[in-house]
Amino acid sequence: MPATDDMHLPIHTHPIPRSRLKGRRILFAVLIGITFVALISWRHQLHDRFLPSDVAKETVDKLNHLPLAEPTPTADPELPVSTATPLSNLGLDADDSYKIGSTSLPYYEASLEGFIDTAFPAGLKLRLMKQLELYLSTDPNTKLPARPKTIYQTNDVQTDSKNTRSWRALNDGYNYRFMNDDEADEWVRKKFGGSDIEWTWDHLPHIVMKTDFLRYLLLLVEGGVYSDIDTKCLKSISQWGSDPDVKGELRGGEQPGAVIGVEADVGNREDWHQWWSRPVQLVQWTIAFSPGHPILLDTIKRIHDKTKQAQDVLGGALQVIPNEYLADAVLEWTGPAIFTDATFRFLQIEDGIQWPELRGLKKPLRVGSVTILPVTGFSPGVGNFGAQGPDHAQAMVRHDFGGSWKPKHGH
Repeated sequence: MPATDDMHLPIHTHPIPRSRLKGRRILFAVLIGITFVALISWRHQLHDRFLPSDVAKETVDKLNHLPLAEPTPTADPELPVSTATPLSNLGLDADDSYKIGSTSLPYYEASLEGFIDTAFPAGLKLRLMKQLELYLSTDPNTKLPARPKTIYQTNDVQTDSKNTRSWRALNDGYNYRFMNDDEADEWVRKKFGGSDIEWTWDHLPHIVMKTDFLRYLLLLVEGGVYSDIDTKCLKSISQWGSDPDVKGELRGGEQPGAVIGVEADVGNREDWHQWWSRPVQLVQWTIAFSPGHPILLDTIKRIHDKTKQAQDVLGGALQVIPNEYLADAVLEWTGPAIFTDATFRFLQIEDGIQWPELRGLKKPLRVGSVTILPVTGFSPGVGNFGAQGPDHAQAMVRHDFGGSWKPKHGH
């Protein structure tokens, strides 16, 4: 039947009773209220994750200036103290920027042995004790643990770039091992579960700090080479530190137990402390170590102790530090400052090397079992400290400084 206008009948609606409308309005109001309360609660929770901005700077400054946690041996004649005669033309402030600790070999050894005994799981204690004994032996002919041919890099996700490919291309015969955040966490819990090391890992308040901590742990236990994901290998690892100057007695054979680069060498700049934490500061974005090295052990101990202290300073609950203050906290808590201090302590103990003796390096320097590269080694092309370009003979690794966690101002 063809359609007609008569077939389009009007649709009749029935009015909703007032009682039902009132109920719907009440329900709608309740839902809005619940949502508002939830948003306020979420905002407070997010805010509570961070130190209030008005106290963050003061708190970070307090953390950075905490003394070493280890007790000071009152009768130790080798404990570094400020004197009226500075070590360089930069004055006592430069000397006092380094938190070296005791350079007494017996005290140093006892301190690290005690840390191994209390902080590490039973399965690692014996091996670390034996390795420590080798490194601290006074016999220069003592054979040190070999450095495995393994390269470690970490990132939140797997990365395949020209930089990462350079490590594999230039280092034939090396194993390349990448860890994402979940794999790193799994490795730490497998190796250190139930120990003070795992406690420290759990209480570091930023992933950046965990990344620092991880590199020390990896090389302490496994040995090898660690390099940040934003670095490019320029020359094979076998060339790092070749043909060095030698200071003191060569130890551990031809292959050094550690290869470390200079990051900053401020020269005669009197304003150095406005930009760098130490007048000679060492790189830890790229490091090479044989397993069990005391520099790593001391660095890990310092991070553990600093984390314990930070928990006390922050009232027993480590809160996330706002990004604008993160760089300063990282430097002194897990980063290059604390690593530099641990390295200079070992160099003083092993061969009496003070920080000014690494100023102005133009080629690698072998000190006992440690090789130090000049600024150009791991920091070519930075435009400071006399660094040469990436094509220079001494340039081994280029760092692209891709850390997005850093604030935009200098440090």
